[in-house]
Amino acid sequence: MRVLVLAVLLCSLALGDLEHKGESRVYLSEGVGNRLVMHRVRPTCPDDACSQCEAAELVLKLVINKNGTVKQITVVRAGDSRLAGAALDAVRQWRYGRYMLNGSPVEYETSTTIKSWMCGA
Repeated sequence: MRVLVLAVLLCSLALGDLEHKGESRVYLSEGVGNRLVMHRVRPTCPDDACSQCEAAELVLKLVINKNGTVKQITVVRAGDSRLAGAALDAVRQWRYGRYMLNGSPVEYETSTTIKSWMCGA
């Protein structure tokens, strides 16, 4: 029983410390995350991949800083590595609205699916 109480106490202290420092991160669904995009840059298909762009879908997992800039991008699903590079270049330029938790901005994780491409440079 003492071990259980100690474990609960340590977990609550650790969580409280994260909240106190404002270092908590929340997960937002793709729909909510997409509504927070304030500036979006469409990816440009490389010239040698234009034939694949029309039907291409690419799924990315994103971590957004408290200030709305993209901190980290992970490719979840991509059919063509050339398209993945173009999508990463574009999404790094996106800007998001801040997400508030208990009155303070927090870092958040979301995902997005790229379905719209510009062909050619």
